[in-house]
Amino acid sequence: MRAKYLMIVALPALCISAFVDRAAPQANPLTETLSGVVVVDAGGGIPARGTQIWIHEAKGSASYTVQQDSTGAFRISLPEGYYFVFIANLGLVPYAKEIWLEHGKPVKLMVKLEPDWDIMQDARAK
Repeated sequence: MRAKYLMIVALPALCISAFVDRAAPQANPLTETLSGVVVVDAGGGIPARGTQIWIHEAKGSASYTVQQDSTGAFRISLPEGYYFVFIANLGLVPYAKEIWLEHGKPVKLMVKLEPDWDIMQDARAK
């Protein structure tokens, strides 16, 4: 009887410990911060509101977007790695850059978008 009791108590404990081991949290990958400011160069450094900021993982399929605050600044934490950053705003020349994020080495971008006069002249002509 005592052996049956030990089996009944020990078996659920063994199953629970096996489940807990499998469900143990995995170590989070190291992350680093990508930050910056996007302004319109011809506008005397005013924030380029409505700018789209896309970040694509170079050796993977992950994509991220980030929004600016009212001063044109943005900030995002990403896993370490190699990324393509693309910044665009209607009527301004787009910006593209390759970056490497490494733990302990944050990347800060200062982006000055310039007016795309060709697009602006085409829009005025219509």
